Amino acid sequence: MRYAQIREEIRAGTGARTLPAWAGRVLDGVLEGLAAGAPPVRAVRHPLGFLCLPVERSGDLGVCLHIWTPEVRPAPSTTSPVHCHSWDLLSFVLYGTVRNVRMDVDEAMPRVGGPQPPEDQLLGGHAHHRGGVRCP
Repeated sequence: MRYAQIREEIRAGTGARTLPAWAGRVLDGVLEGLAAGAPPVRAVRHPLGFLCLPVERSGDLGVCLHIWTPEVRPAPSTTSPVHCHSWDLLSFVLYGTVRNVRMDVDEAMPRVGGPQPPEDQLLGGHAHHRGGVRCP
């Protein structure tokens, strides 16, 4: 299944019926490839604690399966747990739940020479941080 097909399944509301079977076929292919010593995709360990299987890349568009498992733990955080994407992101949860929380960046937080929070904090829907990447 290509990106355009997956996007249309999600937008049409038919993804719950079609995408789990597609993902199962993709994972079967990955496991068969691993058993044969030639996996069809290279899994990437994401710092947030999941495996990313990049199953399609076509120009700026791509399809990745993200797999969370207790065996893959998040890397120690070097920044805030709040992050954003600089591209339009379309997601579909095959199993479990996901939560998207919109945050505001408080640029007035003291940065150098003033009191610093012991670590980056999330307070009342605002990301209080000590620098980092800003999303447009």
